[in-house]
Amino acid sequence: MALFEALIQGVRERARQKDISRLQKAKEMLELQRYLQSVGRGHSTRELAYLTDISQSTVTGQLAIAQALTDEALGRVGVTPEEIGHLCHGELLRIAKLPAYLRTAPLRQAARARLAEPVARGSTLVQRASSVREQRRASAYARMRDEGRFHVQVDAPVTELSRNQAYDFLDDMLPAVANLAEIVMGSSKSYYIGVTGNGGILVYLGPQGS
Repeated sequence: MALFEALIQGVRERARQKDISRLQKAKEMLELQRYLQSVGRGHSTRELAYLTDISQSTVTGQLAIAQALTDEALGRVGVTPEEIGHLCHGELLRIAKLPAYLRTAPLRQAARARLAEPVARGSTLVQRASSVREQRRASAYARMRDEGRFHVQVDAPVTELSRNQAYDFLDDMLPAVANLAEIVMGSSKSYYIGVTGNGGILVYLGPQGS
């Protein structure tokens, strides 16, 4: 009973806190529902709303968000929970209701918007965005090198893609191109592939640091 009451109270208190993202609040609601189900207690949206003093419509939306935007699902499109932590409940729910294959673009747009927010005095937007993209590329590069399973799916004629969508697809392919280029050139970790936008998109292949 003590654990049950603590969980309920925790969800109630965090629902009022402004420094907790809507995505995190949604995850906590789903965790509470699963706990209630595991101990054989009522766990419908109506019962959750009554227990947490949150409207039933909000609870329903939170569960939909948490079930659709899991850490694994976000990882597949190269977005972290922190990068979409600024989105409001309505924006998250709109994305969650989309078919899974249509969530990539809005999630990445939200992540780019987050990157455009300065985090400290003197920080530059370009440096922050570049740093996150490079970390993501490095992770994808290592994952493909060790595990394989590279896949990029474009669900529209390429002529209909926006510049940002085309950039995202190109960015997705860079880790694979880097791995394959190393095999062709016979030199491990000595070549760098990058993307830059300055009136166009440039893919550069050459010795790192040159």
